Amino acid sequence: MKSKHIVAGIVAALAFGACGERDYDETISPEPLTYAVADIAVADTIYYNELEPTLPVSIELTNARGVSRVYAELYQADPFERLSDATIELRDDGEGADAVADDLVFAGETPLSPDYRNGAHQVFLFADDADQTRRLLGEINFVYDNGADNVAPAIALIDAPDTIDVEDQRVVFQMYATVVDSNGVEDIESVFLVPYRPDGTTSGARFALDFYGDNDDFTATYYQVFEVTPENDKGTYRFDFEAIDRGGKSSGAIPHTILVK
Repeated sequence: MKSKHIVAGIVAALAFGACGERDYDETISPEPLTYAVADIAVADTIYYNELEPTLPVSIELTNARGVSRVYAELYQADPFERLSDATIELRDDGEGADAVADDLVFAGETPLSPDYRNGAHQVFLFADDADQTRRLLGEINFVYDNGADNVAPAIALIDAPDTIDVEDQRVVFQMYATVVDSNGVEDIESVFLVPYRPDGTTSGARFALDFYGDNDDFTATYYQVFEVTPENDKGTYRFDFEAIDRGGKSSGAIPHTILVK
């Protein structure tokens, strides 16, 4: 899952009040904190990703004078309900999710769950003043997809040579993998292979396959160009192909062997 960030700047330019008749867990100051949104970068839809099941949140302030704490809370919109008792602490100390200390960007992250309901969700951002007055800085709305209907991609076909004869010159060849995803081609995040030497060892490096083309709405082909030289060890090489979707689900490793002689 790719990082989503929420960025806002506090300036004495535009006043925002509390949003509607929300029943928050704590009392919010009725006096609005004046600020203007500098930038917001968050996807319309956020997908649960098994490999990275967290939602990054950050907010940038033009100054932090009088601010003792910055934090956020995650809610589902309908019915309006807080999803976790844990508060998302946003920090500006260069630790954890915060990349740089004292740059007025307060950052944190919260775990996402496949048990959260699909649909509209909201992140509310708050600040406490020095006197512990709680103020609402803003809210971000997004659609959450918990991946419950997500089906893992499958590698339907590998098109590659079985044997390569190497004598006095290098041999250039291509390998293709056809991937099927019932959630659509756009759900395929990456396709790659991991090579193994004839002695069974591997560096573990992943070689990404490039997109070759759509076969239909649910099938696409990926490829990569490789070469073998006379200096390469002779024997049987194994290539484990794998596809990952944007929800982090995997096709599993599908092996293909090539005899180099």
